[in-house]
Amino acid sequence: MMNQAWDSYTSVLQGLICELKQSISTAISNSVTETNTNESIGGETTSRTMSITETERHARLAITKQTSRLQNGDFVVFIKQVIPDKIGDHLLGKSIEWKLPIRNCITKEHTLAVFLNRKAAFQHGIRDVLQAGEKYSMSAQGKAGVALVNAHAADGSANLTQLREMLLCLHVQRLLHANGYDVHMCGDTVIPQLHSMFGSSPQGSDNSAVEVKQDSREKLLNVAVEASPFKLKNEPQHSTESTDTLQPLALSAQEFIKQEGLLTGGQHYSKNLDILTVKQGQTWTPAFHEVIRLDSQQNLLNNKDVAVVVHVASAEKQYYQQQVDILWRMLCEISVPQVHLTHASVTCQKGRGLAKSTTASDLIKLRTEQMKEAYVVKYGDVVKGAEWDDTIQVAASAIVKFEMLSTSSNTSVKLDLLQTGGLIGSKGGAFVLYNYARLSTLFQHHEEDVEAGYYPALPDFEDVDTSLLVEEEEWSLLFNYILPFPTLVKDCVGEFHANSPHANIYTHKICIIPSKHLEN
Repeated sequence: MMNQAWDSYTSVLQGLICELKQSISTAISNSVTETNTNESIGGETTSRTMSITETERHARLAITKQTSRLQNGDFVVFIKQVIPDKIGDHLLGKSIEWKLPIRNCITKEHTLAVFLNRKAAFQHGIRDVLQAGEKYSMSAQGKAGVALVNAHAADGSANLTQLREMLLCLHVQRLLHANGYDVHMCGDTVIPQLHSMFGSSPQGSDNSAVEVKQDSREKLLNVAVEASPFKLKNEPQHSTESTDTLQPLALSAQEFIKQEGLLTGGQHYSKNLDILTVKQGQTWTPAFHEVIRLDSQQNLLNNKDVAVVVHVASAEKQYYQQQVDILWRMLCEISVPQVHLTHASVTCQKGRGLAKSTTASDLIKLRTEQMKEAYVVKYGDVVKGAEWDDTIQVAASAIVKFEMLSTSSNTSVKLDLLQTGGLIGSKGGAFVLYNYARLSTLFQHHEEDVEAGYYPALPDFEDVDTSLLVEEEEWSLLFNYILPFPTLVKDCVGEFHANSPHANIYTHKICIIPSKHLEN
C-alpha cells in the first residue's frame, strides 16, 4: 500500500498535464460538434462529429510548465485555433477531482494561462513528503526487476578518474534503486582507502560466494568456448612462431554481432569489434575471467530475473568492456540488456602540473584542509575537536561528490585544486550542505526551545493553514523543486534496449537542481 503511494508521487505533475490535454481536447471537440451540428446542406440539417484524436491533431496542443513569473500562470497552453469561450469553466469543473485542482484560467488569443489552487497544492505536496519521508520519489523496490552493476574498484592508490568511477557506481546504484530496481553489485565498488568517507554500496557482492561459484562456472564456460559456432579455426597469428607454439583460442565477434542484429557505430557497439581472444597459450584472457565473474554473480541470484546489466567504465576501458559484454553473450546466451555508462577523465585547472600526480587520497586530504580553513575563517577558533573534524570531513566529501557528479558522465571533469576560502560561499556540495546544516540547526534549536517551554509544539499538519503561504518564493520552491523532484529522479534512468549498449542514465541531473535553487 505504501509503495503504491510512492509510485503516485512520480507522476503528479505529469498526470496533471495529461488531464489538461484530455480535458482541453474534449472541450474543443464538444465545441466543434456543436458548431457543425447545425450545418445545412441543401436545406437539410446534418451532423458531423470530429473524433478527439482528430481534434487533438488539428488543435496542436502544446502545454508548457512555467518556471518563472508564476504570477502570470503555472502552465501556458498554446492552441492553434480559436479557444472556446467556456473552456475555463470546463477545466475548473473537471479539476475538482484532480490531485492538483485549478484555481483560475485566463484566455488570450491562442493561449490559455492555467493557475493552480496553491492552497490545495501545498497541502498535497507537503503531505506527500511528510508521509513518504526518505522514500519520497522512490518507486517500489524490485518493481523494475533486478539490476546488476559491474564495477572495478582500484586495488592500490586510485587516481582521480578512478575516484570518479567509484562515485558514479555508487550514484548509479542509488538512482536504479530509487527507480524500483533490486540492485546487486558485481565486484567491489568502494576504493578501500576511501571506505570510511564514502561508505559501502546498497548491496555489494559476496566475494567468497562468487569465488566458489567461479570454479564450477569456469569449467562450463570452457566447454562453451570449444563448442561455440563462432570459434575460429586455428590459424597462425604470427609467421615467426614455432610450429609447437599453442595458437590463440578466439571467437568471431563480428559474425555474432551480425547474427544478433546488434547496433554498431556512434553510441552503440564499436565497429572494430572483430576477433575476441579467449585464451593465449595456456592463459585465459582477463575478459574471459571477467565473464566468469559476471556469470557467477548472476547465478548467485538464484531465480531472480536480471532486467539489466550496467557496466561502469572509463572511456579508456570502453572497448575492453564491450568485448566482455559480447563474450558473455556468446558463451552464455545472455539476452538481458547490457548497457555501458562510460565516463570521461578528470583533469585539473590551475593545478601547476598536479593533474598527473594527484591521487584520490590527495584530493580528499586537500579538500578537507581547504574546508577546515573555510570553517575557521567563518567560525573562528571554536573549530576544533572530534565533532568539528567529523563535520569538516562530511563537508569535504560533499564537495568531492558534487565536483565529480555535477558534470555529465561523458564530459571531462575539470578541478580547481587551488580553490580555498570561498568554498562555503559558492555553489556546489559545500554550499548545499551548509544550507542544509543551517536548516537542521534551526529545527534543532526550535525543538530544544519547545522542550524548555519557550514555544508550543508544532501543530499537526492537517491543522496548518497553507493559505498563509502567499510569497512567490514559497510557491516557486514547491512548484519548481518539490513537486517535480520525483519526476526528476525517474527521468535520470531511461529505457534500456537489448540491441544497444548505450546507458540512458543521466547521473548529473540530481546535483544541478539543489545548487541551482540555493544559488537563486
